Amino acid sequence: MRGADVLLEHAAMATTRPQAFAALIVVEMLGLLHDLVCVEKHHSLVVVYQSNGHANIVLPYDYMSWTQSNLHKIWTMTRSLRAVDVSSKDIDFVLAGDLSDQS
Repeated sequence: MRGADVLLEHAAMATTRPQAFAALIVVEMLGLLHDLVCVEKHHSLVVVYQSNGHANIVLPYDYMSWTQSNLHKIWTMTRSLRAVDVSSKDIDFVLAGDLSDQS
């Protein structure tokens, strides 16, 4: 799988035990998705591509609160993916259960 180093970098950013555990859960959760072909980072978020063209965006739990800031981040992310030919109907949001630095 291309981009496995992105997952390692994501996990290596943990500075506390809860962050390390959350990073481990993200890696394990993504491993359950079928036919992974590539992992990238878009706007500081992990994006996993499947062989069927779907993109899975890994989001911290607090992104579920629909604030102006989160709206802008999601909008920017989906436009970024559209620029690489990923249709918004082929994007799934995966909640990792961790919290962002802004929570």
